[in-house]
Amino acid sequence: TLLDLERIAIGGGISRQPLLIEGLRKAVGRLVAASPMRHHNPTLPVPTIVACKFFNEANLIGALKLRLDANRTTPDGLEA
Repeated sequence: TLLDLERIAIGGGISRQPLLIEGLRKAVGRLVAASPMRHHNPTLPVPTIVACKFFNEANLIGALKLRLDANRTTPDGLEA
């Protein structure tokens, strides 16, 4: 099994901690460097680690969008 990630996004309040993000970047870099796949593919990419754009507010923004979208449709699912 091979999992080929390009980007890992960390969310929630903890994602505001730059030390966590940097620590994860280093740990993933070490895992990729130690991977047996490196022997077969020395250009194996390292996924980027990023903080989610809205941090721990994402759930509130998602709930608001869901509510606003619900107000735009009629009971039969057609847009009002």
